[in-house]
Amino acid sequence: MINYHSLFFALAAVATAAMLRYLVALDLKIKVPWYRALEDVLIMLLFGLIGARLMFALLNPSAVTSWVDYSAFWRVGLVSYGGIITGVAAAALWFRRRKNGQVWWEAIIISTLFGWAVGRLGNFLQRDAYGVLDPQFNGWTYGRVPIQLYEMMGVLVLGIVAVTWWKNETKRGWVWWFICGGYGLLRLAVDHWRDLPDLWLGLNASQLGGVVLLIYGIVGLYLWKRKQRQL
Repeated sequence: MINYHSLFFALAAVATAAMLRYLVALDLKIKVPWYRALEDVLIMLLFGLIGARLMFALLNPSAVTSWVDYSAFWRVGLVSYGGIITGVAAAALWFRRRKNGQVWWEAIIISTLFGWAVGRLGNFLQRDAYGVLDPQFNGWTYGRVPIQLYEMMGVLVLGIVAVTWWKNETKRGWVWWFICGGYGLLRLAVDHWRDLPDLWLGLNASQLGGVVLLIYGIVGLYLWKRKQRQL
């Protein structure tokens, strides 16, 4: 049986690297070697995988039996938020040392959206990250709301909007806030159908995380816009 999760994770890395090459070449007018782009993506993915596994281990202590389990990202059990935090932190540190680091940083953040979309397709084919049970989705969606496909489409739209704005906007500094806010809004909407218990105000844990990201992104964009007016 094909492990779609692993297969599409690898395809996601390739998609991210390809988009990274395109965006950097577009902005800096330089040709990025494919191995350089892939190296950048792999740095973020490696730390992202470790962070995702560590977050799973912290949230599910009974599922780990040794210290090796905490970083065993090749095993089942990854939490996306943990991966995002550590992957982004690694990317930020990695690009700080490089000339035009802000361009590289924003390019890889946007590129990650396209890799994320590819990975979500793998989640769906692997039957991972279940939506709630719904008889309307019997058959090809195995009786559950296909939230992985919803998120895939939402992330693609967010990525296309980000690329379009990035190509037309010469000022830098808005990408991080825009994507945090946009992705937070997406999770707030899509995770309405996630099979999780409500925690507060009818929202589950994933939706509450989306609310935090949305507010964080909006505040950041507001402060960035105000700073631009003062320049």
